[in-house]
Amino acid sequence: RLLQLLQTDLRPEISPPEEVTAEMEKPEPASNVRESVASDVLAAGTGCVNEADRCTKEMLALEQTGRKFLAITRFLGVAKDAVARAEVTEIAHKRFPPVIIIPRQRLYKTPSDTLLTAEVYRTPASEFSIRPIPEIRLPKPSLKWQAAPLWRLLYTAALYASEGRLKDRVRSCDRLQLVAEPDFNLVPDVPGYRRVSAYMLAQAADIATIAAAVDVPVATVIDFSNACEEIGLLQRESGRSAPPSAPGGTKQEKGVQDPQSV
Repeated sequence: RLLQLLQTDLRPEISPPEEVTAEMEKPEPASNVRESVASDVLAAGTGCVNEADRCTKEMLALEQTGRKFLAITRFLGVAKDAVARAEVTEIAHKRFPPVIIIPRQRLYKTPSDTLLTAEVYRTPASEFSIRPIPEIRLPKPSLKWQAAPLWRLLYTAALYASEGRLKDRVRSCDRLQLVAEPDFNLVPDVPGYRRVSAYMLAQAADIATIAAAVDVPVATVIDFSNACEEIGLLQRESGRSAPPSAPGGTKQEKGVQDPQSV
């Protein structure tokens, strides 16, 4: 009996196996954080697609109107004519202050900053008159008569007169890129232009792509690119075909105008 007791005490205690329940067989639920990230990625992708669709539709609608920006029909055409004369020229209008173009110094003078409004630049060219004036009759620098870089006048004239219209003989599928950005301290700093400028400095793209990438109307990109091209800050790669439903372009030629020659 003593031997039996000793054998019992030395026998290892073995616990019965743990019962496997249905609850334990269920897979671990996905992390809430993971689900949230997936939702964010899906939403962002959808937003990009919607934005691209919006810009493409805007571009196609613009193409269908057939409206083009012709500089010769607005103040810009008058200013460029004055520059081409290579002599001091006064541009006059009965409702606006006079503008004096000084081509050799790459400057212009005006008695006020009234010209930095859209009305002047959108006025038909036929309403302006131009006449040469002797340099000795130039108004002396003063608080009233301020001189400014000529490129500023041409840039602003193209910016306001474009009104969301492509220039003649260019395509919406052209790929655009800036070689330098304008001095936003001297020109109208319209909301969205700095974002457009930063994007176009970094890479070349067509108008609809740029507008979708920085979330601005197509017209904003058109006006800004027209203004930059007018003063030689834009590089254009011409598209080979008419704009399809999804704009794209093919490299054909490059041409950069020296800003100092404007």
